[in-house]
Amino acid sequence: MHIPRLAVLAFLLMWMLAGCKREENPAAAPESAPALLPSAPTSTPTPLLEPRSVQLQQAGWRFDLRVLPDGQGGEALEGLVSTVDGNVRRMSAPAEGETLAEAFATDLDADGFPELLLWWRSSGSGAEGEVRGWQFSAATTQVLALPELDADSALGYRGRDQFGVQGNALVRSFPVYRDDDDNAGPTSGFARVIRYILANGVLEVAGVSLEPAAGSPQHELLGL
Repeated sequence: MHIPRLAVLAFLLMWMLAGCKREENPAAAPESAPALLPSAPTSTPTPLLEPRSVQLQQAGWRFDLRVLPDGQGGEALEGLVSTVDGNVRRMSAPAEGETLAEAFATDLDADGFPELLLWWRSSGSGAEGEVRGWQFSAATTQVLALPELDADSALGYRGRDQFGVQGNALVRSFPVYRDDDDNAGPTSGFARVIRYILANGVLEVAGVSLEPAAGSPQHELLGL
């Protein structure tokens, strides 16, 4: 009578041990599974551009601009121009792989009608800049663009343009590079400054100068 009971107990013990081993196998599976290859490089993704709005006023005119990402790292622009007589004009600037750095509403030729100037910056490492815009009158809208740099002004040019409006002039400045300079660090200590005026509906060069760059030894020596 005792032998069958011992046999049953031995069978149950062996069955329980076998069940424990079966439960341990799934837990060990991930350790033996092959590692997955990364699906993409681990570099930091480029931040996505977001739509934004810009509102400007000049001489009673109002500019409502909508800046939209083009999906390829650049921006396009759409806008409404509200005139002093209540009319509304539509305007647009297509994407050209650039982003809008700043917009200026001004009256460079002091004729009582505004100009809208858009400073665009390239997406390359040089961050080259250019200005495109419009001159408005009671009945017409005329496109404005900067003239190309001449050979002298382009000497040592590698981008990093800055633009601003001072009085009746659009002012452009950029660092001057030596031939052996790295793109990240111009060492000449000078910046070229170009002043543009609006004459007969055209932006033209009014003066070019070479000035000590901010933070350079030349700038500090002159106490600027």
